[in-house]
Amino acid sequence: MEERSRSDDMGLEKSIKSGKERRKQYRGAKGIDRSCRNHGSCIYCEENRRYRERRLKIDKKYLKEILTKEEI
Repeated sequence: MEERSRSDDMGLEKSIKSGKERRKQYRGAKGIDRSCRNHGSCIYCEENRRYRERRLKIDKKYLKEILTKEEI
């Protein structure tokens, strides 16, 4: 049996060669820094992603203060 090369088995390389690859290139900061992509670890992206979590924590803290004041 004849062995096939690894590049024949890889779908991505095959589609690139045949011109059928339709993936878009990364644009803006995502194209420059890998940590700026989805679920990235750069500070700006992480703060944007975790905004809701931070806001809920502040709201809980505020509600706890209100409830303790009403009890007194």
